[in-house]
Amino acid sequence: MRGDSGMFWISGAGGVFGLFFDSLLGATLERRGWLNNDAVNFLSTASAAAFALGLMAVLPHAGVEQFPVIRLTL
Repeated sequence: MRGDSGMFWISGAGGVFGLFFDSLLGATLERRGWLNNDAVNFLSTASAAAFALGLMAVLPHAGVEQFPVIRLTL
């Protein structure tokens, strides 16, 4: 991975996604009492990371180099 502008935009997009997901969870599940604030914060942070990783997988030229595949033979 390189620290270029592609990684900057991917991390920014992940942060914005987490922000909106936090608002969605807070307005629905937290308000109904199904989740507390700590659970909402954890799930929004995890979703932001998953979204950024998904973008890195879909956009291979956005600063993520291909990792070598290790094949194990028995």
